[in-house]
Amino acid sequence: KATQEMMCMLCLKVQPVGPNCQTPSCNGLSMAKYYCNICKFFDDERTVYHCPFCNLCRLGKGLGVDFFHCMKCNCCLGMKLTEHKCREKGLETNCPICCDFLFTSSAAVRALPCGHFMHSACFQAYTCSHYTCPICCKSLGDMAVSCITFYGIANLCIYVNEVNLHLESHECFHVLVKTIISPILLFI
Repeated sequence: KATQEMMCMLCLKVQPVGPNCQTPSCNGLSMAKYYCNICKFFDDERTVYHCPFCNLCRLGKGLGVDFFHCMKCNCCLGMKLTEHKCREKGLETNCPICCDFLFTSSAAVRALPCGHFMHSACFQAYTCSHYTCPICCKSLGDMAVSCITFYGIANLCIYVNEVNLHLESHECFHVLVKTIISPILLFI
């Protein structure tokens, strides 16, 4: 944003930053398909828009088209995330997997059910072997498909017969507390 001058790569003239070359020999040559006067940002290859609330340029078609700005989270989110758990300044943190700053990242971001965020690509890699949020350890979704029924007693569970427990975290779904199965009483 502090950029004051640019050089046209056709005529090699240094001039004030702007969307077009100002020399008569270039005849108003456009410097890029996209130019943002606020950010002094040029782009020829991607679809970009400027968010006045974030005060920076982001990849996408724009607010109200494929993104919206959540005022509580203070960030631009994909239209698919209109129903999300708001967390004040939720993206003003690092991705818990790759440690890149999420607010200025150009990579797609995914909202977790608990309200935390991470890059979509990091989520895909992480969920190959993990089923809980790396920050708060809450479940990343409906774990019923990855549960098996044990016949026995789960510690801290009032039910003695069938106990549904998640394969990895041994979470008892009757009382929603983390429990450890008594290995002596485990029968499959």
